[in-house]
Amino acid sequence: MSRRLKHAVMVAGAVVLAVLTAVGVAPPVGGQNGPPGIVSLPTPTEAGPTSTRAQAPSGTERRAATTSPDSDAVAAAPAPQSIIGAESVIGADGRTKVAPSATSTFPLSAVGQIEFFRSGSPVMWICTGYLIDANSVLTAGHCSYDGGTGEAGVIESADFFPGRNRSNGVVQNPFGSCAMTAVWAPDRWVDDGRAAHDYSVQQLDCTIGNSTGWFGLFALEGTNAFAGRRLRVEGYPGDRNFGSRWKMAGLVQRSSINTLHYPMDTYGGQSGSPLFKWNRPSCGGPCSAGVHAYGAGGNPPTNSGPRLTKGRIGLITAVAAQNGS
Repeated sequence: MSRRLKHAVMVAGAVVLAVLTAVGVAPPVGGQNGPPGIVSLPTPTEAGPTSTRAQAPSGTERRAATTSPDSDAVAAAPAPQSIIGAESVIGADGRTKVAPSATSTFPLSAVGQIEFFRSGSPVMWICTGYLIDANSVLTAGHCSYDGGTGEAGVIESADFFPGRNRSNGVVQNPFGSCAMTAVWAPDRWVDDGRAAHDYSVQQLDCTIGNSTGWFGLFALEGTNAFAGRRLRVEGYPGDRNFGSRWKMAGLVQRSSINTLHYPMDTYGGQSGSPLFKWNRPSCGGPCSAGVHAYGAGGNPPTNSGPRLTKGRIGLITAVAAQNGS
């Protein structure tokens, strides 16, 4: 039986731009549909708010800073449905490294690296994700499920490291880490592996967003509404030293109903990075319009990722609300 018929939201998909990593997470108690360790959440029957406001840190929770060992993260192979290349630096590399000191300050503190295991594999993979409330992360669907394979493709365990950086060869976690307890992604990713629906919500076992802050979410009306608008993409590329953060800003080339297309350079491991405005006053400051997911495709070549719409934000916020705060 398909996940759509079960109303379960589990995604399975190895996608070109995710460098994913394995971590040990104790299996949660109850409500589990997939392999041990991660709960598969049902698609909400009622939508939540269709826009959200950015939130600066309140300082109510702070986990001890830690360091992590170096790691050889492995780039995911493209799924059969993938139409994109294995890397996504378009022409001259325009990415710049984010200063390690900046990642512990809002809003960059709300971006983090995801490490996870897939079922039955000892390989550690990495993605990028970003906080959208105190205990929920928005990322690419293929960082939670193997797209097109149904519920069986859910990841087995994962940890989120907000504000992670690398300084003098040491991987630093200024806010420690939190384990994933549950994930959700749209049916069209979980069951069908459709690239335009490759986004996911991951729930955490802590409220670290109170210390890091979180991004607001916004949508614009009109199919090509984002063309010519400036956005920034920022995350953890697998072609750079493990744990180092890289960024690039630029103009969106075009947008379709469900996808943003842009020339900003990325690489495997940045899947799940926010596509965001640094300051959008109407939603309280740093706010995201999409989720980076794919490497260069098309002519001229662009990178791409799912675009946030009011309908999608309503689903995302409804899933996040299931985790309390």
